[in-house]
Amino acid sequence: MQAILRRFPSSDDLERNKGKLAGFAAGIIVPLVVVALFQVAYTGYGLSEDPTPATVIYPNF
Repeated sequence: MQAILRRFPSSDDLERNKGKLAGFAAGIIVPLVVVALFQVAYTGYGLSEDPTPATVIYPNF
């Protein structure tokens, strides 16, 4: 258990690397939000929504 606890960063490590952590978070979150906004603007549906199926024009094949 001590080996696992030693691998967690301390508050000093987090304070020293907060710029790196903020850049990493911004590098992940900002592109995902931009992609979601562009998809909604282009398709009208969100990332997890299924569009309504198209109506069948010729049902008797």
